[in-house]
Amino acid sequence: MKLVIEKADKKDLDELLELSDRLLRQMMEIDKEIKLIKNHGPLKRKYYLTELKNPNSVFFKAVCDGKTVGFVFGTLKEGIPILKDDDYGNLNEIYLLPEFRRKGIGHRLMKSMRQWFKKKGVKWMRLYALVKNKRAQTAYKKFGFMEFRKIMRMKV
Repeated sequence: MKLVIEKADKKDLDELLELSDRLLRQMMEIDKEIKLIKNHGPLKRKYYLTELKNPNSVFFKAVCDGKTVGFVFGTLKEGIPILKDDDYGNLNEIYLLPEFRRKGIGHRLMKSMRQWFKKKGVKWMRLYALVKNKRAQTAYKKFGFMEFRKIMRMKV
């Protein structure tokens, strides 16, 4: 198995969108409160195209024997201005095809993202995990993430 982690670009858009849609379907199975708007595809395509050109965002893809099997997408974010070292790299999405999990590929994607954020001068990476997605939370802890804030919501 020949594995390469490389920066994705505009030509990878369709593969990234397909993998992201798989992630969204997985999230909707875990949390029934997550619902997509009608015709979300064109909006997601436009968003990804914008982020692929954004110097403060990056996509890395995992390519195994010529096939894209996963990706990670991150963005630089400004923190609260009065807090020291509060700017951070936000891990927006990470996804691997199920048959390629537990092979170290996620660690390699995460390492690429971490190095990119470090080069950009941020000291912290953040991500949001669904409370019900225990498998993802376990993986994130193995990558070195720890809980530091809780986001809560209520219906109005």
